[in-house]
Amino acid sequence: MELISLSNWDSSVADDVSYDVFVTNQSIDDRARFFASSFEGRFIQKIIIKNKISGSSFSKQLEDLGFVDVELSGFEQVLRCVDLGGKCVNVLLDISCMPRDVMSHLLSSILSFFSGCIVRIRIKYTIASYSLPPNDIGANAGIEAVHSDFSGWSHADSKPTSLVLGLGYEPFKAEGASEFFEPYDQWVFVPESPVTDYLPKVIENNQQLINRSEAENRTIYYKVDDPEMTFGQLEQVVSLLSQTTNPVLMPFGPKILFFLCLIQSLCHPEVGVWYVTGNHPEEIVNNFASEHSCGFECVFAVGKVD
Repeated sequence: MELISLSNWDSSVADDVSYDVFVTNQSIDDRARFFASSFEGRFIQKIIIKNKISGSSFSKQLEDLGFVDVELSGFEQVLRCVDLGGKCVNVLLDISCMPRDVMSHLLSSILSFFSGCIVRIRIKYTIASYSLPPNDIGANAGIEAVHSDFSGWSHADSKPTSLVLGLGYEPFKAEGASEFFEPYDQWVFVPESPVTDYLPKVIENNQQLINRSEAENRTIYYKVDDPEMTFGQLEQVVSLLSQTTNPVLMPFGPKILFFLCLIQSLCHPEVGVWYVTGNHPEEIVNNFASEHSCGFECVFAVGKVD
């Protein structure tokens, strides 16, 4: 698998792409409907990944637009229906409300299924309007690799572990992950959202982490709405850390960073993407879409492409 290109994508600019599959995630979050009901692209299959939390009202609204409910375990059956005559597959994922384990499963399935193809994946992320962090955030239930394909440490050696933390605005989450790993080296990625209310709360709830990382020049501020630049920032840090350590990426905060970390793991198999297991309150609350969104396109050559 080779990453051919990664660039920002503006979904408001019309183009001639016909998508083989468009995937969104069932959620009570308003953003799960926002893009799916407004984007005017052309699709062969439109899929909602079902979950056990949401009620039926979400699905009914999108079923009227031609979406079909699919269990995550049945996603590969959807891929079997893709016509490979052109040896190029186009997939659109709306990750605005998509859990991290679902994102990793979908990406792994897509890239493992279409061997010998050029695969273009477009990612859409709608930024939520600001709301206070959920009150019912408990301790981290567990920390583990998000998927076996993104577990890292592909070469057995004695390198120490390093950690790249993406900060969210929930208190204690990132600090708990840092204490779990006790990393040899640690970098912190701080999100700068166009919804400016988020940044002060991110800093307030991660002040000790940020103070330590800034004292060691290990702080990166990234723009949530510029995935291409953020990927370049990640690439610089990961390439540096990989020389002497086994990096682990723990991206809390905006899901756009998480997906970029998955791609980093594909490019650097020794790099793992880990996450916190258990309840994620941010995935079961109704956030409303802001006026801001972003997207990017990544193109892969999977296996030997004729």
